[in-house]
Amino acid sequence: MHRDLTIGEYAVAITAERKCLVSPNVVTGYTVRFAIRRVDDKALTGNLFVETSEEIAPQNHYFASVKAALDAGEQMGRMRITDFDAARGLS
Repeated sequence: MHRDLTIGEYAVAITAERKCLVSPNVVTGYTVRFAIRRVDDKALTGNLFVETSEEIAPQNHYFASVKAALDAGEQMGRMRITDFDAARGLS
C-alpha cells in the first residue's frame, strides 16, 4: 500500500498502513505517512520531511480505505511542497 510520485523537484513516498484495533481480522481503518525529499538531493529541512496522519488529523482518525489514505497523503504532501516553495520565494 504505497505510492511514489514526483512533484516538481520533490519526490514523495506515501505509505498507507492497515490498523486492526478490535482483532487481527477486523480492519479499523488506515493511517498514512509521507516522506518528501528533493530529487537533486539538495538540502531540505532535515534533508527529509516526514509526516503522519496522526500528526495532522484528530486523534484516532482512520481513513476508510487504502485509496482514501493514499489520496490524503498525496494532498498533504502537495500542501507541504507548496509551503516549502513559498518559504523559498518560489510561489
